Amino acid sequence: MRKTILFSMTALVIVAVALSACGGTSATQAPADQDTGAPAAEVTLKVLIHQNPPMVAFMEEFNKKFQEKHPSITIDMSVVNANDLSTVTQTRLTANDVDVVDIFGFSNGAQPYMKMVDAPNWQQLIDAGLLMDLSDQAFIKNYDASAIKDAGTYNGKVYAINLGRVSYSGIYYNKDLFAAHNVKVPTTWSELVTACETFNAAGIPCMTAGGRDGWPIFVGAYGLIGAVYPDQAALVEGLWTGTIKWNDAKSLEMWEKMQIYARDMMEEGASGIAGDAAPGRFASGAVAMFPGGTWYGPRD
Repeated sequence: MRKTILFSMTALVIVAVALSACGGTSATQAPADQDTGAPAAEVTLKVLIHQNPPMVAFMEEFNKKFQEKHPSITIDMSVVNANDLSTVTQTRLTANDVDVVDIFGFSNGAQPYMKMVDAPNWQQLIDAGLLMDLSDQAFIKNYDASAIKDAGTYNGKVYAINLGRVSYSGIYYNKDLFAAHNVKVPTTWSELVTACETFNAAGIPCMTAGGRDGWPIFVGAYGLIGAVYPDQAALVEGLWTGTIKWNDAKSLEMWEKMQIYARDMMEEGASGIAGDAAPGRFASGAVAMFPGGTWYGPRD
């Protein structure tokens, strides 16, 4: 079965951020570090990441190569559900039980016009002094400067390094099913509606998502919000100040499309499918389309 991306919007995903010094130490001497050539005390570096099979596989291979180069350092990596990452991060930071954490890009920060609002987790961690300032680290020059500025910088200081970019808010589609049912790749909302109606009429669910994990069910709807409100920052400020309302004409247009997406396009029972199970369901040919991003695609 052949698959491809229907449409996408570039976004950044942060995958690692350095914190405090390594958690465990030992007085015994280890083999010489390949970078310095000098004996180094044995340490354990505790790493926390969220569950995503391709990323976990990448990190396991990365850790293996890192430990080969730095035999004095042992990587102790924990993997948790994406929905639990924020809570577990806070708990382990409080217990001084983690050194490197996986954290999503620095977005949705609390703004001056917002009142009585909790800042996102990354912002709270920085304000509390729990994340290390990486601004003067030499390795920063090895990464894309604009990506660091967009996804890992706060108040002019660098606190995180993103290790990649992803195609975000896109839709995979099954070329074989599209050809078999003479469906053209949709490029507009009305064409997408028609395509889904064609597949549904043929007894083939149009889309699926890992709704049991919460967030995956909404990935396909990000494009709807962006199409109606292309300036996301202005949308947020407008909602806070009252110049934009969720029941005005433009918003009602968006909600109507959201209803069609959730009710008519998404397959029945998608809310019970686990996030890491949905890609396999699409790959098996059970559904025609799958909202997601390149994080779902394994490396070749």
